[in-house]
Amino acid sequence: MMRLVPKLAAPLVAAAFAFAALPAAPAAASDAAAFQLPQDYAQAAGQAAQAYHDAGMLDGVVIVADAQRVLFTGAYGQANIPFGAAYHADTKVRLASVSKPFTAALVLRLEELGLLSVEQTVGELLPEYAEAPFAAVTLDQLLSHRSGIPNYQYTAPYRAVQSRALMTGMVAAPVTAQEMITTFADRPLEFVPGENHAYSNSNYVLLQRVIEQVTGQDFAAAMQAHVFGPLGMDDSGVLDHRSVVKGLADGYTMTLQGYEAPLQAQFIGVGAPGSIYSTPGDMVRWFGALFSGRFFAQANTLEKMTTPRAKAYSETSFIGYGLYTSFVEVDGRQVRAIGHDGWGPPFTANLQYFPDSGLIVFAADGISGPGGWTYGETVRLGEDLLRIAYGAQVDPPATPPALLVTAAIRARGVDGGIAAYEEEVATGETPMPAEAELNRLGYAYLTSGESEAATATFALNVRLYPQSANALDSLAEAYGSADRWAEAAETYRRALLLDPGNARMEKALVEAEKRIP
Repeated sequence: MMRLVPKLAAPLVAAAFAFAALPAAPAAASDAAAFQLPQDYAQAAGQAAQAYHDAGMLDGVVIVADAQRVLFTGAYGQANIPFGAAYHADTKVRLASVSKPFTAALVLRLEELGLLSVEQTVGELLPEYAEAPFAAVTLDQLLSHRSGIPNYQYTAPYRAVQSRALMTGMVAAPVTAQEMITTFADRPLEFVPGENHAYSNSNYVLLQRVIEQVTGQDFAAAMQAHVFGPLGMDDSGVLDHRSVVKGLADGYTMTLQGYEAPLQAQFIGVGAPGSIYSTPGDMVRWFGALFSGRFFAQANTLEKMTTPRAKAYSETSFIGYGLYTSFVEVDGRQVRAIGHDGWGPPFTANLQYFPDSGLIVFAADGISGPGGWTYGETVRLGEDLLRIAYGAQVDPPATPPALLVTAAIRARGVDGGIAAYEEEVATGETPMPAEAELNRLGYAYLTSGESEAATATFALNVRLYPQSANALDSLAEAYGSADRWAEAAETYRRALLLDPGNARMEKALVEAEKRIP
């Protein structure tokens, strides 16, 4: 079988790690005491993490700990490709939305100090927004994504902020919470606050502004004063799009030419929704303190943070304050998990606490597939590391088709690479890719200007799924982008035979026929 996905460096694996002992979480002490970790856990965990790296899905760091010690830590691939700098156990990594539990915990800590109440509204705490659509939204609803405030991402106002920040001369301009709030301040709510759950980074932008208002500090200083400093998290902090931090891993996206660094535009914003960085050791220190009762001053505050407020993404997924409760299937039993994952391509991260065993698992990855795709790798690896802790067997992950196709084209050119991959699928050496996976890969190539690779990928999808009107539609679009209008028109006709009456494709066919020389 072709295995052309590059490995960027040999892994660093250790079963021991210099770290202070963590007290067991009181609520789970009896369950955790009864839990028995396999003696070969570190070896099995290392094999599982290595399999994710070998599949091209993990270049980053992993750590597993319990109340007393670190059980496994690993580092894989390169944190900086141009300089050949490898990941190490103490490499700093971006947390993306794993930042949100920090923000939520800080809000609750400020409530303990009497500076605010989660029952207060945005209009009360930030009078300048007393007339905004979200004025009556409470902090409780912001913390649990039950506000109805639309997400600012991928909107024209946010793109305008990105442009202003990056186009002000030689030095990028700062972005404030107030400026970020303007990107959604006039938009109507999507539902009545408290009646639904819809994930929105806008909620945490408002929480940052509240934190700054009641403390009189900027968000980074407040986080340092109330979280990082007291917990001795010396390797953690808050980033913005201008930050240069010693020991911080860079991120990369896989391309046909190798790798590219993402534009800094995606990091423009404020810290509370997703701009905290940390290390594996600090992340274990953080969740260890949180779930042992050593962070909050009052015993009931942790319960307040973790209490489910609404169903989230499924019947067994629930949102608290900055933390989700979910369940992982392990040999027929459902094991409870409390944590948050993060996605900000090319970065992904995942931090979970498992009360039944007392385990803390953290993983972070810094390289994405073509088009910025990620594959749920840090979540999947975290679940596998939990299953191994219960003595269950886990299967190594398969290399995603997008990575196999891209690596094949790198090695053999477009025609040779597609032909080699198609032959492996035909002979069963490589699993049949999902139609949607190849379709997304084709569009990733198309949007990056790789028209030949896009057309060849869409054509492969048509051969593998000849009865798919959508596959033909995508191929026709690629032909049109290359000014191959006669082929585009013919392909639209074929698609319409499979999906007659599709108004969009009928319109596209008319336009293609007009452009035929």
